[in-house]
Amino acid sequence: MSSIKWFNSHYLFQNLKKSKGVLAVFLVIVPILSALLLILPALGTNNYITLGFNELSVFAIIGMYIIPVIVSISLFGYIFKRKSSDFVNSMPLNRSTIFVTNSIGGIILLTAMILISTLLILITSYFFPTIIVSQGIMIDYFFIWAITYIFVFTAANLAATVSGNVITQIAVTALILFLCPFLVQSANGFSA
Repeated sequence: MSSIKWFNSHYLFQNLKKSKGVLAVFLVIVPILSALLLILPALGTNNYITLGFNELSVFAIIGMYIIPVIVSISLFGYIFKRKSSDFVNSMPLNRSTIFVTNSIGGIILLTAMILISTLLILITSYFFPTIIVSQGIMIDYFFIWAITYIFVFTAANLAATVSGNVITQIAVTALILFLCPFLVQSANGFSA
């Protein structure tokens, strides 16, 4: 099978169009809140503010376990509805094409969200000269959060393949993400 048949852009466009409202809200939250995080401290002072990785990543950390799961649920939501599942599976696409198309589309959306957030932080720091943000930190910000969001999204996709409803998908995603860290911490005696 050729690699062209693994991705179907027409199906991806229709699937994104179906859930554009949910995706637009959740994918715009992190970039806007990250830029606002820079503007608020800069408005009240004339002193220089140097922001590190942890200060820039507050909303990325909060959205890390929410946004990729919401994107996965919106792209793979047809699995949990009988009529939608019958309709999608009756298309002239095999299941592997649907899975790969949704996975690549979600990865592109999440990476674009992190890129927009990075660019908004850089643009905001240029307009407010009292804010000092290192470009090296922004490169780290982009790569670390892109990889993290892709990992959580992939775990949610794997959970969607074995679950029968949204609640089970969320529970299985939590098991995939938190089981190994829990086992490591319990083996170490939960020491800090």
